[in-house]
Amino acid sequence: MKTLLPGRLTAGFAVALSAAAAQGCTRTYDGTVVPRYQVAMVRVGALPRPVVRKTQTERPDTGKIFPIAPLPPFPDGPPPRKPRPRSADAGPPSGAPGSAIRCRQPTDASGRVRMVCE
Repeated sequence: MKTLLPGRLTAGFAVALSAAAAQGCTRTYDGTVVPRYQVAMVRVGALPRPVVRKTQTERPDTGKIFPIAPLPPFPDGPPPRKPRPRSADAGPPSGAPGSAIRCRQPTDASGRVRMVCE
């Protein structure tokens, strides 16, 4: 017993695909170019069947739209002032009290200069 189902299915899919391709293109809500119709496979009973569907070009409904929250009340009076920086004596550098850091720049054999602080 021979079945013609695969041949019919292939022919139907080819017809649906060519019909969709012949319809041209359209733009969606975000500006992308897509085919005007799309081919999809749906199940009818136990057999799959190609179906041509129109492409959705409108913005999808994203659900509930929330209102914009009101702004907080504007405070009366002058704006708050920034605190003044405090001037503090930095004191001697870290290390032994009263000692100063001495730096030198020795050069090695390759001509590279380093910074050495003691």
